[in-house]
Amino acid sequence: MTPTFITYKNRTRTGARITIAYYLEGKLKATKTFVYDKDTYDSDLIYFYLQEKLAGGVEEFKGDVLLKARGIKIGVMFRRQVMKDLAGFSPEYDFPEQFRESFARILAKEGEVYVYVMQLSGVYKLLYPHKYYTAFTKTTPHRWLAYWGGAPREADFIAVSENTGSN
Repeated sequence: MTPTFITYKNRTRTGARITIAYYLEGKLKATKTFVYDKDTYDSDLIYFYLQEKLAGGVEEFKGDVLLKARGIKIGVMFRRQVMKDLAGFSPEYDFPEQFRESFARILAKEGEVYVYVMQLSGVYKLLYPHKYYTAFTKTTPHRWLAYWGGAPREADFIAVSENTGSN
């Protein structure tokens, strides 16, 4: 099924609602509706939520992440840590060379960075024990620097590439 996102901006006493409609070959097959309460975070916008938490000095928090493409809402826990060494911080990954080099440049410039470590909670944690990492500068406005995580053999690695002056 190919998901098509239809957002209904209905407000309820508990928050906004989003309805996701799934189509197959142009025909509606299923819909799912989720309520956004104050502790629900859209997976597509997670960096903004984390930046806001950093600005507020929040070290740990729990909530739900809405994965719209999969049509599920998953309980998660976040913990903020300070990092100086990529390989020592998350040794379960065989980092791609380009990511490793980009992150080395980031650490050379920043010294150390804040990283929010996200882990699933509840039964999902037992089924999928892997973590996700999102790095920010320690100085305000806590600029987003990198993201990595997931199952080690299928992990994602994204880092900001600083302009080196070459085209």
